[in-house]
Amino acid sequence: MTYTSTLKFLIPFAVLTILLLACNSPRKLLESGNYEKAFQKALNSLQKEKGTREDKNILIKAFNEMHKETSASKEQLGDFQNIDDAIIAYDNISALNEHYTQAKQWLKNDYESKMSTLQTEQEELRVSIAESYWTYAQEDITLYKESSRKAAAQSAYANLQQVKSYRGEYPDLDQLIDAMYQSSIINVAIYATERFGRWNEWDIDREFDDLARRDRGWYRFDYKPLNTEDFDCVMEIQLYDLDLNRFERSNVENFSKEIEDGYTTKVDTSGNTINVPIYRTVTGSASVNTLTTVVEWSAAVQWSSPNGDCDFYPQRFSEEEDESCQIIQTSGDERAIPSQYLNQFSNVNCDFEDDLKEEVLEDLVDAISREYF
Repeated sequence: MTYTSTLKFLIPFAVLTILLLACNSPRKLLESGNYEKAFQKALNSLQKEKGTREDKNILIKAFNEMHKETSASKEQLGDFQNIDDAIIAYDNISALNEHYTQAKQWLKNDYESKMSTLQTEQEELRVSIAESYWTYAQEDITLYKESSRKAAAQSAYANLQQVKSYRGEYPDLDQLIDAMYQSSIINVAIYATERFGRWNEWDIDREFDDLARRDRGWYRFDYKPLNTEDFDCVMEIQLYDLDLNRFERSNVENFSKEIEDGYTTKVDTSGNTINVPIYRTVTGSASVNTLTTVVEWSAAVQWSSPNGDCDFYPQRFSEEEDESCQIIQTSGDERAIPSQYLNQFSNVNCDFEDDLKEEVLEDLVDAISREYF
C-alpha cells in the first residue's frame, strides 16, 4: 500500500474518531440533556487533574440540572402514599448525594444548604418507608398466627428485613426477624417406594436420601421420617416396574483385497534377471453382533399438605438410558479384513444392566429435583 493510499484510508477514520469523541464530549452530553454522563466525564477529568475550566463549568451545570430533576421528581410523586414512589424518591436523593460527595470540592457553596434540605427530606422518607414495611410485616404476622400459613411468615420475614434495611427502630427487631425466619421454613417429608416388589430398595433409598440433603430456599427435607405430624408437606414417590429391554442386530461384512504373494523371475530385454511380484486376491469376513441394552424407569409423584403450604402438582417422570457393545468374529484371510475388525475378543462383557439401573435412577432423582426444587 502506497503512502498516498494509506493516507486516504486513515483520514476518514480519523475524522470519524474525532466526530465520535465530539459527540461524547461533556459539552455535547450536557447539551443533549444527558446530565449524568456529562457530570461523570467532567468529574473524571477533574479527578485526574486533566480537567479544564470548561470541565468545571459543565460539572456545575450538570449537577444543577440533576438537582432540579431530583427535586421535581420528588414533588411529582406527591405525599408518598405509595411505598414504591417513596423508595424511588429516596433512591434518587441517595444517588444525588453520592454525586455531591464526589464533586463537592468543585461545586458552589450554596449547594450545601440545598443538599442539607434534600437530606432532611430523605430522612423523613426513610422513616416513612420503614414504618410502611413495619405495618406490612405486622399484617403478615397476624395472618400467620391466624392461618399458620408459611407464605405469610415468609412475607413477614421479607418485610422485616426491609425495616432493618431502612434502619427502622423497633424493639426486639432482630429477634422477631429470626422468629419469622424459623416460622417460614417448610418441612417436607419424602417417601420413595417401588410400586411392586422391593428389588431395588437399597439403591432407591440411597438416591432419595441424597435428594433430601439438597435444601432449597425455604424447603427442608427429611427422607422416610417415622411420622408426618411435624411436616408441612408429604412427597410420595412411587416407582413403577423397571423396564429392561435388550436388542440384538447382526451384520456380516465381506472383504477382498489384492495382495503380493511371492515373486517370479523374468529376463528383460537387456538380458537381466528381475523379480516380478505375483498378485492374488484374498477374501475374509467379519460378523458384527451389536447388543443394545435399554433401561427405562418411571415414577409418579404425589403431594399432600395439611395446611396448604405445598403448592405443588402431582406429576409423572420417566427416564431412559442405553448402552451398546459389539462382538466381532472374523473368518477367512485376515489380510483382507480392515484393522478395526481385528483384535476383537468374543468374550466382551455386554452386561450393562446394573450400571444402567443406577444411571437411570440418578436421572429420575435429578428430574424430580429440577421440577420441584
